[in-house]
Amino acid sequence: MASQKFFGRTPIELKGALVFAEFMQTIVESKIVVRDLEPIETQSFIDSQTREVQISMTGFSAQYGIASCITVTAVFGTDMRASWNIEHLQSLEGAELSQYTTCIVIGLVLACVIAIEKILDLNLDWSWLTGVWPAARYLLFSTLVANPKLEKRDQQDDRRQ
Repeated sequence: MASQKFFGRTPIELKGALVFAEFMQTIVESKIVVRDLEPIETQSFIDSQTREVQISMTGFSAQYGIASCITVTAVFGTDMRASWNIEHLQSLEGAELSQYTTCIVIGLVLACVIAIEKILDLNLDWSWLTGVWPAARYLLFSTLVANPKLEKRDQQDDRRQ
């Protein structure tokens, strides 16, 4: 099917299936389309071998910040079945965008705090940090988490020195 042409076009892969895509305006507003120097009548675009036609349209309302995706699908067989789907996607602006951004930042900060707490609860030997980067040990143990297990380990390390 990959080498097969329909309406002067080769198929493309869309959502895992090979399909023949065409702009609706080309089919509706023209009686003849020229492809590969050959005139093709647009009324023959849907023929007896057509199994499914899917028409998609996307629109955007700048005044309301809403994008709409409309899809109409017609399946041909012994009978014809049609279905449609409309999705509205609203953009965030101004105060709503600020609130959303604030919530995302707070969520990320909390996720980092939880991740650091879980790493510190592993009771790993962190003594290698003293030679590599003294400031990192100070930040991890003194500023971020007050963990009694780690404080005892710090006191033992200080006694050894």
